[in-house]
Amino acid sequence: TLIPNSIPDTLADLPPKKKVLLYLGRLGITQKRSDLLLPLWKKIKEELPNWEFWVVGDGPYKTIMERQVADEAIERVILFGRKPPYPFYEQASMLVMTSAFEGFPNVIVEAQSRAAVPVVMNSYPIASWLLEEGQSGCLVTPFDLDEMANQVKRLANTETELKKMQQAALDRARQFTIERVGQQWLNLFRECAVSIEA
Repeated sequence: TLIPNSIPDTLADLPPKKKVLLYLGRLGITQKRSDLLLPLWKKIKEELPNWEFWVVGDGPYKTIMERQVADEAIERVILFGRKPPYPFYEQASMLVMTSAFEGFPNVIVEAQSRAAVPVVMNSYPIASWLLEEGQSGCLVTPFDLDEMANQVKRLANTETELKKMQQAALDRARQFTIERVGQQWLNLFRECAVSIEA
């Protein structure tokens, strides 16, 4: 039985959303594949002229990204550095993750708890457990930027489906609240106690 990490809470209702695509996490190449973020945005930005790409996080790749944004004059990219995450989740419509591998990425569940739809590379087993493909998020072929870009553009241009998925993401996140996860731990402890007594 897998007992997941927990989150403090979820929103009760969908919040007002901005036309923002969000990346939140450490900026590095080996695990996070941050080198894919700007190429992804460049595939998207012309067809989404009213959207912005917010990058929240720090790490060894941040300076490289800042330089590339400046040198290439890449529009509508804001690199915030390391900040408290929840205000960004709450404003963003979608979250992208390009990681090559993860353990239990809290960022997916945290984003869902604020109704930001995760669009995630299906490069580690738990990704497909944390979100329901096509309902509470999207899984794409690992490192296929065209597929990821197409998913983001499709949702951005289909407001009804995007709102439906935002609600589904919020509903999915309720399974990971501290009350739900804490109860799973209590049940496990009781089972262990019964086994010891027997």
